[in-house]
Amino acid sequence: MAFKFIAILLLKIIFFATFAWGENGLTIKSIQSEDGDVIDCVDIYEQPALYHPALKNHKIQLI
Repeated sequence: MAFKFIAILLLKIIFFATFAWGENGLTIKSIQSEDGDVIDCVDIYEQPALYHPALKNHKIQLI
């Protein structure tokens, strides 16, 4: 039971360390909507999704 708890805790830490980019500098601008949602604007070439190993050599296609 303790192993399962530790595994879930580590996954949460990894998730937040990987996807919580707004605090550490990738955000160009933050916008707060009227209902309280915060929208972080990120440079198109610096998006966190592009740091995935499967997308290492991905080229963004602008139409």
